[in-house]
Amino acid sequence: MVEGPVWVCPPIITAAMAIIDDETSYIRRLDVAADPATSPWQLAALADDPDPDVRIAVATNPSVSNLTIMRLMKDDDARVRAAASDRQDLRHRSL
Repeated sequence: MVEGPVWVCPPIITAAMAIIDDETSYIRRLDVAADPATSPWQLAALADDPDPDVRIAVATNPSVSNLTIMRLMKDDDARVRAAASDRQDLRHRSL
């Protein structure tokens, strides 16, 4: 028997993990990453997606935060870095 407090994953993290961990849902992840109604925290989670096309969709999403764009500007994939660097509209938004 385990004693002591049990750590419970917060709902926000659980929701983000569900989007990332479902390997059969490439189309869903791509759609969510491209949808302007997707929240910045979901986009931040999708910025770690293993597929560069999903990360490019995050970089071009109008709802993405500056912090996520800055992270994507250091991505391993040159296409993701280029998509993030092309976000002229974010240069004038505050972090």
